[in-house]
Amino acid sequence: MYCERGASMLLNLPYHVLMALKNQYASPEYLKKWQQKRLKHMIEHAYRNTRFYHQKFREAGIHPHDIQGLSDMQKIPLISKDEVRNQGADSLVAQGYDERNCEVHYTSGSSGKMLRILYDSENHLYESAIAYRYHLGQGVRPWHRYYLILHDEKELQDTRKRSILHRTMGVAGDLPDEEKIRLAQDYNPHVMGGHLSSLISMGKIMETQQIDSIRPRILIVGGELSLPAHRRYVERVFGGATYDKYGAFEVKSIAWECRHHTMHMDADSVMVEFLKDGEPVAPGERGEVVVTSLWNKAMPFIRYRLGDIGVPSDKVCECGRTLPAMEIIEGRLDDFIVLPSGAFIPPGAVVPLFLSVTQVDQFKIVQDKKDSIRVQIRPGQGYTHEIEQGLIQKMKEVLGEPVHIDVEHVESIEQIARGKFRAVISHVGVDLSHL
Repeated sequence: MYCERGASMLLNLPYHVLMALKNQYASPEYLKKWQQKRLKHMIEHAYRNTRFYHQKFREAGIHPHDIQGLSDMQKIPLISKDEVRNQGADSLVAQGYDERNCEVHYTSGSSGKMLRILYDSENHLYESAIAYRYHLGQGVRPWHRYYLILHDEKELQDTRKRSILHRTMGVAGDLPDEEKIRLAQDYNPHVMGGHLSSLISMGKIMETQQIDSIRPRILIVGGELSLPAHRRYVERVFGGATYDKYGAFEVKSIAWECRHHTMHMDADSVMVEFLKDGEPVAPGERGEVVVTSLWNKAMPFIRYRLGDIGVPSDKVCECGRTLPAMEIIEGRLDDFIVLPSGAFIPPGAVVPLFLSVTQVDQFKIVQDKKDSIRVQIRPGQGYTHEIEQGLIQKMKEVLGEPVHIDVEHVESIEQIARGKFRAVISHVGVDLSHL
């Protein structure tokens, strides 16, 4: 899918890497000017070359010339994945770009609905540089053996093209855990990466079989909600330190955790807004995550609602990087339990209740109505009625409002798209005024 790439692109890669490494220590003023320049370029390009944004701007009564700086961003309407699907994803593809000259990925996300994403060659180069930057920031070195669990066939194939930067072994996520463990034992990696749920599943077998020969120094996790209890478990079983990674197929890398455990946003690649009622929230406050790609001309995403709730930060990191920080991603909008009053509870408030009970092998919390929740549990050895009633009581205490809780015993818990696991799924819409 990389028809545009060749010798000239490989020669340009070192330039992009040096630029990305420089930008992470640039002054806030420099980064702001960088963003404004890239933003104006992308907006003009999207307006001139995509049906979607040309129509969107005309309907809003604005022109690219109206966007002179970052403060003008709010003039641009927000867009959602459903809107893109309804209009047709091809309406976002710019003139002159198609599968013949672009990298192509397909994302289904939590809804299971397919969305085709195109990336142009320059975007691919800078994202490769961004990846090199955050790997270095997490302690990964070019000579490290990197064991990476992947649920995307395209990404799995691409691991064979990364030998310049990393010695990567791509492992299919749908392999049995026993086979993943055997491959890891044979490869003896310095670094392991994948969904937390994949590493947890492997870890349980390793504990049962007393396997202690897989000892990576670094564990890079992403793609799922990263809860402290999950991370502590994985660190205990594998022995390495965990570092979080936040991204989305629409814009690729968004933020990553450095060795000092600060989540740095890739401000030179993607603009991130945290909004409540359309206005930016203050550091430390919850906001809906809205992103704008600053590089991908093939398929621009401008003020795109990811459906996540996050918290920006004004933290100054000890590592010296000036890239803006965020505290945490609290989950997707449909990960929050919505109470009868309209207030909501983040998944991180209820999930630890079940993680602390060793007699529960697997669980999932599903909300169909504001006053009703189903808890699916795969009972483990020693699970009793008393343990179940204790869990229900603790959950009611956390919720704090009258909510009926039913428990279903199941043989297995189903994963969602691309091997991801979500411990909480709510089918009740969140009222963002309660953020």
